[in-house]
Amino acid sequence: MTNCFDITAFGAVSDGKTDCTKAIQAALDKAGEVEGKVIIPSGEYLCGYVRVPKHVMIEGTYAWSFAENGGSVLKLNDSNAPCLIDVTGAIGCCIDGICLDGGDVGEDVHGILINKETRTQFAGEITGGEDTPTITNCRIGNFSGDAVHYEKVWCFTIRNSMLGYSKNGLYIDGCDCFITDTWFSYNREDGIHAKQFMSGTFTGCRIECNQGNGIYMYDCGLIQFTNNYFDANGKCGFYSADENEDYRGNLNFSGNIFYQSGYKWIGDKSGLDDKYSHISVAHATNVVINGNTFVSGEGKPAYGVTMKQLRNSVVANNSFMKASCKQNLHDLGGHKEDVIILNNAGLDIIAAKRNNWPRFED
Repeated sequence: MTNCFDITAFGAVSDGKTDCTKAIQAALDKAGEVEGKVIIPSGEYLCGYVRVPKHVMIEGTYAWSFAENGGSVLKLNDSNAPCLIDVTGAIGCCIDGICLDGGDVGEDVHGILINKETRTQFAGEITGGEDTPTITNCRIGNFSGDAVHYEKVWCFTIRNSMLGYSKNGLYIDGCDCFITDTWFSYNREDGIHAKQFMSGTFTGCRIECNQGNGIYMYDCGLIQFTNNYFDANGKCGFYSADENEDYRGNLNFSGNIFYQSGYKWIGDKSGLDDKYSHISVAHATNVVINGNTFVSGEGKPAYGVTMKQLRNSVVANNSFMKASCKQNLHDLGGHKEDVIILNNAGLDIIAAKRNNWPRFED
């Protein structure tokens, strides 16, 4: 028995007009019987809500660009659906090489979803194990909700993908992630909005042009950011919410570039909003900000690194060349023991008396 199932064999038509929901769900169900693969050939397929069984792979033709869909496209046609693809309980699933297009329809409709309410139905299967969903080579965008919305997820991977043009690019409420070489771009709120998850590795990502924060984190810990690029986010490049005085922290920033945080996407861009920083971190322990490059753009942001109430933390060996309009290191104090701040080079724009791209001759 073959373990590969082409959706067109179940009646799906790539004309962008025919509702293919039943055909795609039938292919998924059949693949679920043998832990197989669902093939989505190139073309645009209209689709409503579908649910992925355990240990099933969805594979398409990876041919999209930054600005356009391409290759295998599933386009949402149901404004009342909770999401386009539901992977709740789909332990070990993989989605590779497809575009999910939300069409900006409905209200709070997500691209890919793990629902904590529904997930309780699978508690017996998941206890002692992990979901481990994988998204790779996918473009997910134009959703009224989040491009990817994971509640109570365990150990997931996103690689070489783009999550954009939605409410949040990625919403996380869960535990353990590995995210590499992925765009989080042009979302209406945050590129990544995370709370109450344990550990994460973010490497080689581009977090840009989101109207909210590049990354917002609340009550998270054991997170590392290495070789990422932050650009033109409307609020902070990275923001750790300070409402919770027991924020775990354990944040490591190394080898990242931060450029023009606090970028105004709506209204007059001439004024300075003094609330935003490249990095804003508070109520945290074991924070390391080391070996990063900070640069301003269009007179933004107000601050380089804003820090408050840290413990056992290091801010060192960073380059701040005209990186802020008010102050590169915005220290609000309240720290406990062993907070080290040293060897940070560069002047803010006011001290440097110039507001342009930094050059050697300056």
